[in-house]
Amino acid sequence: GYYNELHLLLNRDVADDLFTRKLEKLLEDSNIISVTDMPEQLSNKFFSNNIRQLKMIAIIFPVVFLLSAAIIIFTMLKRMIIKQRTTIGLLKALGYFNKQILNCYVVFGFFIGIIGAFVGLLIGNIVSVYITQIYLNMYDISVRKIEIYPIIVLISMFLSCICTIISVR
Repeated sequence: GYYNELHLLLNRDVADDLFTRKLEKLLEDSNIISVTDMPEQLSNKFFSNNIRQLKMIAIIFPVVFLLSAAIIIFTMLKRMIIKQRTTIGLLKALGYFNKQILNCYVVFGFFIGIIGAFVGLLIGNIVSVYITQIYLNMYDISVRKIEIYPIIVLISMFLSCICTIISVR
């Protein structure tokens, strides 16, 4: 038969350069144009670069989003505290300590963080299904299993709450 492409998977202990030279010598009479290692293959480079870009986006986007959310929450709570100055003064006059009053706003910020984390997880999972489907179709990948990692969910909820509490203080 005739082939226009031949893909070989080598064991890890095989020297790539030595195997490539032997393969070229073995097939030199069969009109082989070139032997290309996987890292040099165009489609593999495109796919690897795309994955690298997605990893960078996966790192940068949450940080930017959390910082902007923290700034918005800080601004919102600052305005709320300014509007409630007379109530805060009354609480101080009744004997409440600054820490007790601050804790009310920290708890409020904590609940904002929890609700925001749940909404973010819900929307993130829905969007990830569509984005994954696009990549599966674009690269013709047969793996169709999407996993949710509980430890990452807990870490993201924890970071969300910490950012919210920091913006309150």
